[in-house]
Amino acid sequence: MTVYFEVIFISNCFIDFFIFALTLNILKRKIVKKRIIIASVLGGLLSAILPFFAEYQVIIKIFGLILFPVIIKSNRYFKEYLLTLSTFLCVTLVLGGMSFAIRYSLDNKLYFYFTYGLIPILFSVSGLITIFIINEFRKSLEKERIYNKNLRMVTISDGKIKYTGEAFFDSGNRVYANNGDPVTVVSSKVYNKFQGDEEEIVISTVSGIDILKTKDANLKIYSDDGNNIIYKTKIALAPYLSGKEEIILHGDMGG
Repeated sequence: MTVYFEVIFISNCFIDFFIFALTLNILKRKIVKKRIIIASVLGGLLSAILPFFAEYQVIIKIFGLILFPVIIKSNRYFKEYLLTLSTFLCVTLVLGGMSFAIRYSLDNKLYFYFTYGLIPILFSVSGLITIFIINEFRKSLEKERIYNKNLRMVTISDGKIKYTGEAFFDSGNRVYANNGDPVTVVSSKVYNKFQGDEEEIVISTVSGIDILKTKDANLKIYSDDGNNIIYKTKIALAPYLSGKEEIILHGDMGG
C-alpha cells in the first residue's frame, strides 16, 4: 500500500495539535494557538520524514519529545518543564498504546486507514471540540462560583417595612451618604417599598456627576454561623437593577 508524504504530514499535524491541546488542558494552562500550530507543523514534518531516515527514528523521536514541551508553552523553571514533559509523555503513550492495539487487531490495510487519512483527522477534531466544550463549561462554572460566593441573604428595614432577598457584595461600591453612612444600591422595585424621607446625594462617576435619591434604612446581613450583622445604611435608587442584582451591598459590608 502506498502512503503519501502529504497524507502522513496532514494527519499527524491534526493528531499532534490534539495531543498538545490535551496536554495543556490537563495542566490547566492557556492554549496559545500560535505555539501549538508551530509544534504541530514540526511534528507533522518529523513524522513524514521518519520513513526516509529509518536508522535515525529513535533519535528523531527523542528530539521531538524534548523539544515539543518547550514550544507549546513557556516554562519559567526546569521543574515546570519536567511537568510539561511528563504530562506530554503520558498523553503520547496513552494514544500511542491505542495505536499499537489497533495495529495488532487489524490487518495492514485497515490499520493504515485508522492511522493515516480522514479517520485520525476526525478523531483529533472531535477531541478538540470536546476540550473546547469542557473548557467553556469550566469557565462558566468558575464564574458561577465567584458570583455565588458574593451573594448574601439580607433584610432591609426602615422600622415599618421589611424586605428580605439576595444581595450582591460589590467591593467596588465606595459610595457614602452625606452623613457618612454606606450606600446600598437597590432597584426601583425594592426602593419603592419604603416610604421614608428622601435625600439626594451627589456622586462622581465615569460619565460625570450623578445625583442619587436615597432613604434611611437598616440592613441585616445573615450569616450561616448566626453572627448576623446590622448596618445603618442609605438605600439608593438605581432603576436599571433587576433579577438577582436587585441589591448591591457597599464595599464596607464584608467580603
